[in-house]
Amino acid sequence: MKKIYFSLIMLVLMLHGALAQLTLNTQFINPCGGDEHNEFIVAKTGAIAVNIADIVFGSYNPSSNSNGVGGTAVVNYNYWWRGTNAVSTPYPTFSNFPDESCENGLSCYGFRYPSVAADNTDITDLINQLNTAAGCNVFLPVSNTDILPSNSNVIFFLGAGYRSPSGLCGFDNVATNLNFSNHCNAGVPIATYYVVFGTGSSSGPTCLNTGSGYFSNSSRRVSTLHTYNGTGDTLLTASYTSSFQDYDPGGGATAGNAGIIVPNASGTGTTWVNNQGCVPPPSTVLAIRLDYFTGVLKNKKGLLKWRSSFEENIRDFVLEKSLNGRDFLPLKHVSPKNISGSEYNTTDESLATGNNFYRLKVINLDGTVDRSAIVKINYSKGTPSGWFIYPNPAQGNAALVYQSTTSKIISLNVTDITGKIISSSSYQIVPGNNKITIPGERISNGMYIIKIVSEGVSETAAFIKK
Repeated sequence: MKKIYFSLIMLVLMLHGALAQLTLNTQFINPCGGDEHNEFIVAKTGAIAVNIADIVFGSYNPSSNSNGVGGTAVVNYNYWWRGTNAVSTPYPTFSNFPDESCENGLSCYGFRYPSVAADNTDITDLINQLNTAAGCNVFLPVSNTDILPSNSNVIFFLGAGYRSPSGLCGFDNVATNLNFSNHCNAGVPIATYYVVFGTGSSSGPTCLNTGSGYFSNSSRRVSTLHTYNGTGDTLLTASYTSSFQDYDPGGGATAGNAGIIVPNASGTGTTWVNNQGCVPPPSTVLAIRLDYFTGVLKNKKGLLKWRSSFEENIRDFVLEKSLNGRDFLPLKHVSPKNISGSEYNTTDESLATGNNFYRLKVINLDGTVDRSAIVKINYSKGTPSGWFIYPNPAQGNAALVYQSTTSKIISLNVTDITGKIISSSSYQIVPGNNKITIPGERISNGMYIIKIVSEGVSETAAFIKK
């Protein structure tokens, strides 16, 4: 009966996690180099932005022990990080281990805050270390409001941010043991993470102890992310949304490789992934559920294809396009089949001369977002140059994105296939991406020709209204 009771408690907690503001995804629990410095977890914010001060992260042992009545399993935390707005200790809010508190055997830590000047200086230093080793800006600083943006990836380096009068704990050999260069493509990040640093201090004030970490490499643990809603009593579980990850690690990492815990293919549990290098690729870290995403040039069009490895609870696929590999805008929406193994393809009929970059944005039902790696199609002959139209075809208004390195005036003409002028206007272009609306709602279904004249050079592309 007691085991059934414990199972019901866990079921309630898991259901509560379905509404989590911050969803736990990945744990890097057996890194190359120092465990204390290089361990991290990855989570995703949902539709609501999250304040670092409202976050609690803990790791507990759910095994039976002598403190449970008759050997009943209890939630027995080992480590605890908390934001300043949340509960100071897990007892009695989250733990049912007798008298569990930061003052009674529990290792408790906190987070670093961009709003604190000294913290912000150190955070900048640590992010620079990581991005320098990676070769591109994989890691993004949180604003000095301490707010994590909605629908974003968040990485927590739990032991790399302890600050003491004698120095700053950083990472263990970041250039070799924590090198995220596999997250970069030609100097452009494939995936990005907002960074939060913990104040874990088991490694000591000068970070000399790097032999042991916060997570178990061999026994079962449950990791939890709790997010305080900002209004209720901090001692009540109802005041938090929660996300859980229950795992049984596998064998230890081999030399030069590391172990990581990721959601399994069915999304119902977790898997130990070993021998992935000191930093696994973003498709592993973020559990992007795609077998492939490719782009090729065919018949003067861009052909984009992808296949899902696990497809469930997906709201929308959005094909995004960029002319510089950094600034992406939506090109097309593709409805998911929500059948694992489904294949998809779509075309881009408005290729720009030069490089055309694409990535796939996967929007889940819970509001979280996954993104694929970036693919590139080079179009060396034809027009238009430095601009594209999206969506194309369009059911209503469309947009023309014009990329320029200088300020100038262009003329934009829209004609039907007989040559009849539908609209004609001039626009002031500024350096960077410019967005011009094509009023598709006011024209009939059919094919139209978009003509741009810039500094005496004329370029055209087809636009379809359906």
